[in-house]
Amino acid sequence: MELLPSFFNSGVENNHYCIWVISDYDFVTVEKAKKALKNTGFDVDFYIESDKFEITHENQLGFSDITGVLNFWKQKYLNAIDNGFNGLWMIENLTLIFENYPSYYLNYESLLDEIIKNRNMVSLCSYDLTKCSQNNTLDLISCHDRTLLKKDGVWKFLEEKTNNNTISRLNNTFYEKILDSIWLGVWVVDSSDNVVFFNKTMESIFGVPREEILGTSLMDYIAEQRLVGDSHLEELYLHTKISCEPVTYNALAFLTPTGNINYHNGVLVPIFDETGNYEGILGTVEEATSTKRKISDISICDTLEAKHKIEKIYETSPVIAFLWKAINGWPVEYVSENITQFGYKPEEFLSGQLTYVDIVHPDDVDKLKSDFSVYEKQNKNSYFTSDYRILTKTGETRWVTEKSLIIHNQKGAVKYLQGIIIDITERKKAEETLQLEESRLETLLKLNYMTGASLQEITDFAREEAVRLTNSKLGYLAFLNYDESILIMHSWSEGAMKECKVENKPFVYPVKTTGLWGEAVRQRKPIITNNYTEPSSLKKGYPEGHVGLKRHMNVPIFDGEHIVLVAGVGNKEQEYDESDIRQLTLLMQGMWKLIQRKQFEEALKKYSNEIANINSELKSLEKMKNEILNGKPTSTGYKELLDRETLETINEQRDIAINTLVRSSEQINSLIGSLLYMSMEESGKLDYTFSLLNIKEPINSAYLNLALSIDEKDINLNIDIPENFPEIYGDKNKLTDMFTYLIDNSVKYTPKGGNIDISAFEAENDLYIKVADNGEGIPKDLVPTLFQGFSHSEETLTHGLEKAGSSLYVCKKIVNAHGGQISVDSKEGIGTTVTIVIPLKGKDLVQ
Repeated sequence: MELLPSFFNSGVENNHYCIWVISDYDFVTVEKAKKALKNTGFDVDFYIESDKFEITHENQLGFSDITGVLNFWKQKYLNAIDNGFNGLWMIENLTLIFENYPSYYLNYESLLDEIIKNRNMVSLCSYDLTKCSQNNTLDLISCHDRTLLKKDGVWKFLEEKTNNNTISRLNNTFYEKILDSIWLGVWVVDSSDNVVFFNKTMESIFGVPREEILGTSLMDYIAEQRLVGDSHLEELYLHTKISCEPVTYNALAFLTPTGNINYHNGVLVPIFDETGNYEGILGTVEEATSTKRKISDISICDTLEAKHKIEKIYETSPVIAFLWKAINGWPVEYVSENITQFGYKPEEFLSGQLTYVDIVHPDDVDKLKSDFSVYEKQNKNSYFTSDYRILTKTGETRWVTEKSLIIHNQKGAVKYLQGIIIDITERKKAEETLQLEESRLETLLKLNYMTGASLQEITDFAREEAVRLTNSKLGYLAFLNYDESILIMHSWSEGAMKECKVENKPFVYPVKTTGLWGEAVRQRKPIITNNYTEPSSLKKGYPEGHVGLKRHMNVPIFDGEHIVLVAGVGNKEQEYDESDIRQLTLLMQGMWKLIQRKQFEEALKKYSNEIANINSELKSLEKMKNEILNGKPTSTGYKELLDRETLETINEQRDIAINTLVRSSEQINSLIGSLLYMSMEESGKLDYTFSLLNIKEPINSAYLNLALSIDEKDINLNIDIPENFPEIYGDKNKLTDMFTYLIDNSVKYTPKGGNIDISAFEAENDLYIKVADNGEGIPKDLVPTLFQGFSHSEETLTHGLEKAGSSLYVCKKIVNAHGGQISVDSKEGIGTTVTIVIPLKGKDLVQ
């Protein structure tokens, strides 16, 4: 905005018609644009009323293609001239440029540039380049005469293609004639390395018309024409540009387009403007010898061998320079000293001990040769680029990108490749990580669609995907028992099973005595072993015929605080790292959630079938009862007694069936609640609303929810919580759900007339709440399973659900969301106590 007033003032003061086209990216409305200009002091209304200035929104122009835009500006210009103006000044709207913007946009810029140059028009275009790639930014800059860049709040010229002070001084007709007539070659480049002056003597020395040189990059021209020599113009040029000090050179060999070698002497002088800013470089050239000879294939080779090597300008750079012969194996004529970063010495290549192909990864050699053959057929000097892998001296695989100039002889045959390679391993790793992330998400999506698959099919799919995503050769899954003391091998990957020759493979591994595989459980974290052959006290060895391990990684998968399974992979070619841990962990967590859902659904189906069977049984009993009651009366006392006993038996069986029906219905209700909770949690729709509250509030709400059940069983519910109890930071509705589940479980398993006590106390910045009953209690071996949503044991799963349902799983999730803990202490025949601990500073933990 700070540039616009001065731009428009200059326009109207020089009798130019001015237009500002705004867009939604600018001020949205014309009125807001006017107000913004007024705030800068620009007299908007006066110039609009004088028909010298207008503001219009791009949506009002009615064009939708490039032709319409260009015709609009042509017409605006003609209207301005017809109305007595000297020309047209315009500002285009702010344009957002993205990396993938369409190619026609640059075409539009070049066409508009032609219209402006052929008329008395000035256009100021503005771009938001925050999402534009470097290459696209350079493309945009090249389409404009001047480029302003705002950096650190200050506008500065980034590049000037015309009206450069240096160019203006040198293009003065008088001085140009003088420079053209002297015997010395003179050339000038601007601050962007583009040639802006090239006198006639330079034309005769190099044999190139100045029209072909002006506007081109000096560095590109040098790279295409120079020979390998003892010194290089590129290095001298860069030194002059960086140090801002003059440099002289002598007997520098240069290849002309006609195939001759000229030897030059010259001087490079930096140029500065009046304020001392670097403006470019002026160079002088004179021929060191008048002897010119045609270069044959042999003379080129002689020159290369005599001059031999490129200067060590890359020694401190990650960029490695090479000169290869274009024959089988690509023998190396030159390599910079920094090849040592891959463990090699230059002498190993220069002596012929190694060719370049020797260090290319064997799997990439054919592709590299194939890629090169496409460029090789082009009968001109061209650049060859490719990404491929190489092997370091120690055998490590590294990715490199190559960019080489293919040099042909006079007959068109490829003689040499001169280029660079750069280590891009880290970039490739980042790309591979992104691809793996996308692949893992696809795998998780496929898992979510496996709702009709069996548990075996789900685990087999996830295991094989784990092997693929980590680039491993083998993998396995093992589940843990409830106290995490035993690893139960579930399955090995297909690749491992093909290699394994062990008979009677063990399926149960005690965690305490298991070797390295048990460390993930013992240390409760992922374990990576990238050199499995190294001696280790943790390894116990494996039986003869077992798959050989070179590398190994396994990760524990948690459900809350409990480890439920261990997933392992092995024999990746590269070392395992944190990325592999992430891929394996997230994949297995997704599998575990699906397994939990699958088990809940199967349990739901089981109870639904039970209800259906019970309903059928009740109908049968009712039918039998009606037949007895509606049968013909008899005088036999014995038969009456028999009918009476049968009715009593039927009534007893009916009562048992009804109780079972009620119990199954309650379990189904609990399962549905848990499934809904899990679905909301996974979809991110399970929102918590935290606020300060007294713990009595959710407890009293839960009591009201269950008042009828409590009264029906004549249970004495005692709530013992002090009046002035500290408040906690919690979600009242979620805590109400939790206490409803806990009290409901106690009511179910407490005999009629029993007791339920709810108490609370404060200790060490924590709030303790206990829900205790004198019910039938829970078997000791089932207590660890109560908070799990799934158990791989069908028998214990069913038993656990019958005892407490899946509601305790939901309770644990709610407590965890409050930064707390929940535990159960129970004895059969005595009762059960559930203890909840919630931090009094919970606000800091949940935010």
